[in-house]
Amino acid sequence: MTIKQIGGIFGRNPAFNEVGGTLTTAAQPNITSLGTQSSDLAFASGNGIDFSATSGAGTSELFDDYEEGTWTPALNAYDGTPTVSGYYVKIGQMVYIECSITLDGTSDASGYIIKSLPFSVASPELGGGAINNNTGGEADIMVGYDVNGRIRLSTSSNGNQTYNSIGVSSTIKLNAQYRAA
Repeated sequence: MTIKQIGGIFGRNPAFNEVGGTLTTAAQPNITSLGTQSSDLAFASGNGIDFSATSGAGTSELFDDYEEGTWTPALNAYDGTPTVSGYYVKIGQMVYIECSITLDGTSDASGYIIKSLPFSVASPELGGGAINNNTGGEADIMVGYDVNGRIRLSTSSNGNQTYNSIGVSSTIKLNAQYRAA
């Protein structure tokens, strides 16, 4: 690393506040690359930011996973062709999803189940979410996961919501979270 020593961080002249050169990773064996000021910080697989110096009783204090992207929700046993879109963020094992699903007017009495989640669910039936918009007008909608790790829309008494009961031309906007396997 090169530091201009006239002014800069050692003096008062801001014109000399330049740090140049390339940092090497010899002193940091878990870091695979650390480039110039405009580069990203990358870790070798299985490594990350270690928070073990903090107190706590967790089973892991290594932050080693972050991802965001889009996903395509699919409906289980739906006879029509819905319009779908989805977005997710994965932080560690937690997955946060958003999706929009518009049914095409096809009458279908099957249970309203969303499959093809961006990551497998670690423990089926854990997690949950909320419908923040339903143009079909159904107000009694619970969001949970079934034993197969799919999102299941149900009534407050745990009965199945169907595509028909939500509304054959409805649009739902759903936010949910779960722990990835």
